Amino acid sequence: MSQGDVIGLILSGGQATRLGNVRKATLFVGGRRLLDRVTESLEPQVCRILLASGQHDPKLFTGQDTVEAIPDGIFHGHGPISGIAAAVSALHERGESAEFLLTVAADTPFFPTDFVRRACALLEAHGHQAAVGAYRGQVYPTNALWRLSALQTLPTALQAGTLMPGIKALLRSTDHVLVDYSDIAHDPFSNVNTLTDLLELNRRAGAPSAGTPL
Repeated sequence: MSQGDVIGLILSGGQATRLGNVRKATLFVGGRRLLDRVTESLEPQVCRILLASGQHDPKLFTGQDTVEAIPDGIFHGHGPISGIAAAVSALHERGESAEFLLTVAADTPFFPTDFVRRACALLEAHGHQAAVGAYRGQVYPTNALWRLSALQTLPTALQAGTLMPGIKALLRSTDHVLVDYSDIAHDPFSNVNTLTDLLELNRRAGAPSAGTPL
C-alpha cells in the first residue's frame, strides 16, 4: 500500500459545548493549534487531507493551506458521522480512486505517525473493513482507517434513516479490528473535552513523544 491510497479526514464539526462552544481545532496545545498538530501527524501518512468543518464557515481554518474544508451540508446534525458521510459523498462525486479513508479527531494532538502502517498491516492480514485506535481498553472510533468501499452506502443510509446516527453505530455495523497502542507510555488518542483535558495535554506537550515505548 502506498501513501497515495489513503486520504486523511480531520473531524472538526463538533460544538464543544463543555468548552464554551469553541472550535477545538483552533485551541492551542504546547503553543501550537490542534489543527496544525494533527495535520503534521497526518501528512506523512496520506496523499491529502480533508477537514470535516460542520456547518461553520470554512474560512475559520485559513492559514492551513494543505487542508480542504468539507462542510457537512445535508448530513449535518449527527456528530462525527456527518463529516464522514459528507467526505465520502464528495469523494464519490469526484471519482476518487483512493482505497482508504483515515479519520482523526481534530483534538488529538498526539495522534501517532505510524498509525496507517500498523492499521494496514492488520487489515491486510485479516481482511477487515476498518482498523480503529485503542489504548488499554479504551476504543476511539473517530480515529480509524476505513476501507472506502465499506463506507460507500453511508451517505444514502444516513439520509434514509436506515442507519442509527452515530459513529459507534457505524463501527458496530462494520467488520473491524483494534489498533492497540497499549505498548507505549501515554495514550496517543487523548483528546480535549474539558478544560482539565486541555491543561493535561499542554502538560504532556513537554513530555516525551506519545510514540515512546514503555
